[in-house]
Amino acid sequence: HQRQPLSNRPSISMNPTESQAPTRYYCLDGSEGYFYWKSLVEDVQASNGDEIFVICADTKFNPYEITYDGYKASDISIYKSNITIQCGQDGSSENDCIFEGAKSHFFIGGSATNILLKGITMKDATESAVLAYGRTIGSVSIEDCVFSSNTGTLGSAITARNDVVEDATAMSVEVKDCEFRNNLSPLATIFSDGPLYIEGSIISASSTAAIADDSNQGWAIIMGNLGTLSMSGTCIEDNINSIFLLDNAVLALNSNNFGRNNVLGIGSCEGIYLSGLNECVKLKAKWCPLYPAPSSYPSSTPTNQPIGPPTVSPSASPTHSAKPTSSPSLPVTSGILSVELSSTTWCFVVFALHGLMYILL
Repeated sequence: HQRQPLSNRPSISMNPTESQAPTRYYCLDGSEGYFYWKSLVEDVQASNGDEIFVICADTKFNPYEITYDGYKASDISIYKSNITIQCGQDGSSENDCIFEGAKSHFFIGGSATNILLKGITMKDATESAVLAYGRTIGSVSIEDCVFSSNTGTLGSAITARNDVVEDATAMSVEVKDCEFRNNLSPLATIFSDGPLYIEGSIISASSTAAIADDSNQGWAIIMGNLGTLSMSGTCIEDNINSIFLLDNAVLALNSNNFGRNNVLGIGSCEGIYLSGLNECVKLKAKWCPLYPAPSSYPSSTPTNQPIGPPTVSPSASPTHSAKPTSSPSLPVTSGILSVELSSTTWCFVVFALHGLMYILL
């Protein structure tokens, strides 16, 4: 049930204020750009690729549902390659282009490569702000974007899964100079089952009071069994849990990253927890590299003590029309587990997890 690109313009359920809207507009600064949702959606859908779409500065979109090819969706669907959607002429988040509300804001599918989202603020999506569901060869870069108060079953801000070929690696996702704050998911702020590159970004407060009593939720990042994580110059702060790699996921790069106050959950790992090895890898930067070096800064002192993987159970995928056929295992234990559990107990937990993941994944 995958959505397909259109050969002709879709039939749009038009907002009355946009019923006679021309394709493009002139922004207040005289440059060409978009400030009507309908026009932007139509033109991206009709594009054959190799095109840049500029949103006018100080534009706020409240995405509404449109219908095309029999599907209803409130996001911008991208299936062609070499498409850029950016805020203002320079693609800066300071230009205040805001997407607020709806299920998701962007859906990247098929074999789309070289997709760039730049300078956009995404808020209050309910099924992940960005759904990167294309083939293994696909790629999307997300630069200078802000993700705030999004929710979702998998990754509240970004979910990367292959919805074209079952049990295949997801498309590549590159995140650079982005902020993730106060996003909420039973799983993580970012979930990826493919290559994930993160540079110069901050992930903070991956939780709310609504799940603060569940010690296995609020992960900043979770990498699925087909995932590969490369992370540099990034700050992971004030999350219930930090970063979790399933058994077969690969940690390719961990350079100049900082972690602090991410131990409200199942254990004492401020860094990257490798499930297959039951090992905590430290984030070694002494302060967040995104801020000036302080004269006095609280030190991040992870204990490197194995925390043991969380118990898992099946969970429903997002209800998006292009949802994956299966879900990753979700951490669902309740209560804060003591890091002083015996090695025998951890062995039992690890054994149980491996059995469950074999069945579920």
